[in-house]
Amino acid sequence: MHEINEKEAALVEKFKKLLEDAPGMLERQKDLDKFAEEVSKTLYRLLIEIIVYSIEKLDDKIKESEEVKENWKNIKRDYRTILMPHAVVVYKRRYYQHKQTGEYAYLVDKLLGIDSYQRLSQHYEEKIRSLFKVHKSFAGVLKELAKASSTTEISAQTVRNKISKDKKRDDKKQN
Repeated sequence: MHEINEKEAALVEKFKKLLEDAPGMLERQKDLDKFAEEVSKTLYRLLIEIIVYSIEKLDDKIKESEEVKENWKNIKRDYRTILMPHAVVVYKRRYYQHKQTGEYAYLVDKLLGIDSYQRLSQHYEEKIRSLFKVHKSFAGVLKELAKASSTTEISAQTVRNKISKDKKRDDKKQN
């Protein structure tokens, strides 16, 4: 059986607190939509904590694997930031060097399919692609993203880079 650790206990307590506080929140608000929005925000913050916890736990598991112990040298730990709709996920992960080939890699990022220098979640990248199909301009995409999220900022250059990268990939497929 899995023994609950300190971080897991803290996450459970936050969820329990929300359950305990929810009826009072609704009674004070007297507005179902505002109540739902407040609960959603709290749950989304908790979701982000769970995502960060899970990534860092996976990174720990990778570090302890026999294959990694035999073939990779742990160099350092760095922070990684990934922008998601309505949130910024910041987690710590280990940087390794392969003992035989000299290759450097963040193995947890590699396992999760996160490319070097990737700042946007796959979901967010897809959202940018679909918005660009509708608006046909970087400014239109930025305007829609700003409307949808007050906590996540994406620059025009990031949108431009994403669309340009997609166009290059599509052009290669056609050739």
